[in-house]
Amino acid sequence: MSKWKSRKKKAKGGGESKGKENSPSKKVGGTQQKCPKHHACLIVIVKYRHSLKYVQGAHVTIAGPTSGAKKTGRVGHASWSPVKAGDYTIKVVLPREIASDYELVPERKCTVPENFSWNETFYIVPKPRLKVRVIARRLMRPKTQNKADQWVELRDVKVNAVELGSNQLTSGAAGWADFGIVKPGDYTVKLSSWGTHQGKYTLVQGEDNQVHSVPQGTIKEVTLHAVRDGWIEWQVTLDKPKTGEKAEVQGATLTAKLPGNFTESPITDASGVARIDELDPGNCDVDGMTYDKEPLEIVTD
Repeated sequence: MSKWKSRKKKAKGGGESKGKENSPSKKVGGTQQKCPKHHACLIVIVKYRHSLKYVQGAHVTIAGPTSGAKKTGRVGHASWSPVKAGDYTIKVVLPREIASDYELVPERKCTVPENFSWNETFYIVPKPRLKVRVIARRLMRPKTQNKADQWVELRDVKVNAVELGSNQLTSGAAGWADFGIVKPGDYTVKLSSWGTHQGKYTLVQGEDNQVHSVPQGTIKEVTLHAVRDGWIEWQVTLDKPKTGEKAEVQGATLTAKLPGNFTESPITDASGVARIDELDPGNCDVDGMTYDKEPLEIVTD
């Protein structure tokens, strides 16, 4: 077992040094060691309300028994240690580059107790903002369980917020048309033109000409989902020479070559029809056909 030895430092004049009065102490290994007094700290944290990310570069001032000013760092903190216990007024001023997009941060009062680290968190609230995004689904072909459909942005689509008059925007990076700061209220989002995508897409989610509410303190993001307009149908029939009639063939499997060098195998329904949707422009051909696993001869295509 290890043993602790007490060593006392002698002060000038040969006497033993004495600790400050009222300085707390604790026992360590049977000897007395001096410990510093606990003190109060004040930590101010600034975050975005909608994303909960930290705000860097916000100017924070505290006024009270201790006063000071600092900017929040990379993790959105400005801290003072030690501070005197008591009542404080905290003021936060946002960085110039984001100040116009967010509401003013009201001053706040707090009380810092003795011997405590006190945290105050400010959440900054955006001014009402309207953003519209147009994206398109690209089917993964051939479809497999391990491949999910992808959504890609559509640029050059013209979007209107009817209540904003002639303020028509063209979707740009990531498919966004950003109308910026707006007054709180209802806005009718209208797709004015597909631009270079005219005749190639149609909306499937997010109705055109729909009303969207933009409350105070929110960034309203509206997403319009589109799909390719192209489609093709084949009908498989069986000739009846005696009657001159045709019978629809249900359950026939086609091998179809599609634009983009893809192949799919649609199956005919009760009307003998096999259909493929959301196709890119280009040639579509039937390369083979089977029924009950037996090949069928293609007479006309």
